[in-house]
Amino acid sequence: MRHNLFLLTFVCLFFGFFLSTNAANPELIVTWKADNFFPTSYIGKAVPSYGTKVYLAVEAVQNGTLLDVSNSTIEWRKNGERIRKGTGEKEAMVVFSETDRTNFVSVSVDWNGVLIQKSITIPTTEPKLILEIPYINNVVPKNSDISITAVPYFFNTKSFEDLSFSWQIGLLKKGTGSNNKITINTGNPSTTSNNSVSITGYVQNKKSLLEIIKTQTKIFIGN
Repeated sequence: MRHNLFLLTFVCLFFGFFLSTNAANPELIVTWKADNFFPTSYIGKAVPSYGTKVYLAVEAVQNGTLLDVSNSTIEWRKNGERIRKGTGEKEAMVVFSETDRTNFVSVSVDWNGVLIQKSITIPTTEPKLILEIPYINNVVPKNSDISITAVPYFFNTKSFEDLSFSWQIGLLKKGTGSNNKITINTGNPSTTSNNSVSITGYVQNKKSLLEIIKTQTKIFIGN
């Protein structure tokens, strides 16, 4: 009898210890979204440039279950500096500038007296302009109309209408406007030289005139 009681006590203590040590600690999941422009065909994650508003959100999870942190004190920091703190503050917004040495965001949640923390680094990039030419290696047929499309990425606007495009084809400058396409005739001697054409595309954010990017390329005229 005494042996059975000892065995039962040992089993209870063992499983109690096993469950307590294997119970997952609460953890935080932080998500972010950049509020800038990218083409509808882009399937990647939009990356902020300097000046982009970045919206953040946090959730606490334990054993695969979301925890209710509506009554928890939540504190957000950008590069170590507090940007928001309060009860149930699950969302925050940051803007990175060229003066920021890092793009570091941290959040802490006081969950029933236990402090849970999470830190992430948010990548940044410059706005980009891609010139799309629908020919392999930019080799185009002679005496043909060639359409080129300027595709902007990660400018600090949500509307395509806020972007202004202009071109330089060889030594000729083309007008500014909202049309991001241009057609070049490869039989026009005023634009071709030595069987190649230099092309420069420009895009400028009309709401932030210092946000202007140019991209250069060449097309090569075949037979």
